[in-house]
Amino acid sequence: MARPTYVVPLKSTGTAYLWWLFLGGFGAHKFYLNRPLMGLFYLCTLGGFLIGVLVDTFTIPGQVQRANEKLLRETQALADRVLASAT
Repeated sequence: MARPTYVVPLKSTGTAYLWWLFLGGFGAHKFYLNRPLMGLFYLCTLGGFLIGVLVDTFTIPGQVQRANEKLLRETQALADRVLASAT
């Protein structure tokens, strides 16, 4: 039986930087990267007292990569469960 192909919309580094640029102090880029607790922390502390926003300038590409890897792992696990229950 052939495995089905799934299309997973991945997060974009450019989009994350746009969220960071315009609303980074409010944690918008953290919410975009599916990190709601960090987003809430940024929202309550104005981006970790702006230190977190500054650090994110250099770490967003890695954050996006980790978010995409997690998304792909979760999608693969879901697909495996669906295929296992179908057999």
